[in-house]
Amino acid sequence: MAEALIDDFAWFTAWVHQHLGVCVTFARGVSQQQLVERLGLRSGSMAEQTFEDVCSDVTHPKVRVGQFGAWAYAVEHLTTIGAAPATLRRLSERRSEALSLAYTQTASTFLYAANGVLLSGFDLTAPHIRYGSEPHRFDTSIEQAGFLQPEGPDPPAMGARFVQLTFGFTIDQQMLSQALPSFDASPTEAAGRGSW
Repeated sequence: MAEALIDDFAWFTAWVHQHLGVCVTFARGVSQQQLVERLGLRSGSMAEQTFEDVCSDVTHPKVRVGQFGAWAYAVEHLTTIGAAPATLRRLSERRSEALSLAYTQTASTFLYAANGVLLSGFDLTAPHIRYGSEPHRFDTSIEQAGFLQPEGPDPPAMGARFVQLTFGFTIDQQMLSQALPSFDASPTEAAGRGSW
């Protein structure tokens, strides 16, 4: 059963594997503007761009932001600003919550924070590696998403399925690829916040 549901996100696995690094961050209880501010981005540097637009210039990393229902979200290529624990704590302040899925060449992680505290997270390729003050908070969803299957995890597809099961929304291609406001995330400015 879990395998059939994971197949629904095969496109996400292909999309992640086409890029050197991808980070998707969601925050509920904050506006898009607050998301930009709490990510530490320069709001004056905004332009509307698709994901492929920002991928074409690897010397000037961008963070794209959008809104999906109650969740403001950020999509990054080559940076992981939204996956830094300090960033997630900032994003989740004042009765908000934030989560990130980060896929890089060396690590893939899920992290979750609420009310300014990093509560839970796990390594998407080795789900027994846990983070936060409540490392087993999402055990049921981790199992339902298929992370504990003997044949090993498919981190992108299972990560997307995990988010769907746990938070009730579905990551889709349009959300990630459509033209969105994008902001400069140069390595100098992003230093210490999750830049590669």
